[in-house]
Amino acid sequence: MIVMVSDNMYLKFEPVSSYEDTLNFIEDKIEYHSSMENYFEKMKLILDYKNRHSRNYKEDIQRRNIYSYRIDIMIPYEIKPDRWNEFTENFMDKIGAKDLLYIYYFDKQGDGQYVKILAFTRKIKEIAEPKKYVRDYYYDNKGKLCNKNNPNAILKHKAGDIVKDKEGNIVYEYFEAREEDIFRFSNFYGFIKRLKNTIFEVATSMIGDFKKIILSRITSNETQSKSVIIAIIKRNQYITSINDMLMDVHKKLLKKYNDDSENINLEKFRMFVENLDTFVSTKPSTYEIVKNMISEW
Repeated sequence: MIVMVSDNMYLKFEPVSSYEDTLNFIEDKIEYHSSMENYFEKMKLILDYKNRHSRNYKEDIQRRNIYSYRIDIMIPYEIKPDRWNEFTENFMDKIGAKDLLYIYYFDKQGDGQYVKILAFTRKIKEIAEPKKYVRDYYYDNKGKLCNKNNPNAILKHKAGDIVKDKEGNIVYEYFEAREEDIFRFSNFYGFIKRLKNTIFEVATSMIGDFKKIILSRITSNETQSKSVIIAIIKRNQYITSINDMLMDVHKKLLKKYNDDSENINLEKFRMFVENLDTFVSTKPSTYEIVKNMISEW
């Protein structure tokens, strides 16, 4: 199991490596939501397909078959229940899962409200298509697959021919040949950071208060002297450092749920940022002074 909790943004990411564990996500007493209708039947199709095409990794303990992916996210408390579906859909769209099957439900644990997601990376075709051979298939006089240069080679299937099963029935393809690589990564910590940044981006875009928790940067123009532009650049670097601290505080406040005192604190923090914006823009404040002011939060 892979669990990451940092930056006060809770996220749990876990690849699921079996048919049974994927099915165990579904329980009768839970109200589920999904990106697609008839999600249970489509999930079964994907799992059955995976079972037929699973690989034997017994000799390679570093690899395993992945049937699905679990993602648990703590929903920022400012996002009210009537927008939880919107939050989930926006998050999944942003990570590239808009056209993929995912199933989710909401779960309250302690003071936190979570969305628990089961996602699949193989795209389902809107209309099943007859499977076709992608290359020519030659067999020898013993019925074994061979090269076309074999003197006994007989062309049994041409590229583009429709595939049929042993009974002569057409074989249909319900999925795209390749899986989407939205959950592939070369650096796990970078991947988790990217998911957490997506949570924060979606939350702040829905809440509509992102600009209220950062300081305004100074703009420059070509008519200003070189020395003035250099001073503005340095000033903006200073403001960027301050904004990083403000965003960390804001993340801490966003993780709280259904707590009136925290709700009040968030409103006070917004007022603090507005006053700080004025303070920084009108007074020759130093980094240490502002840092100490923010640290009180």
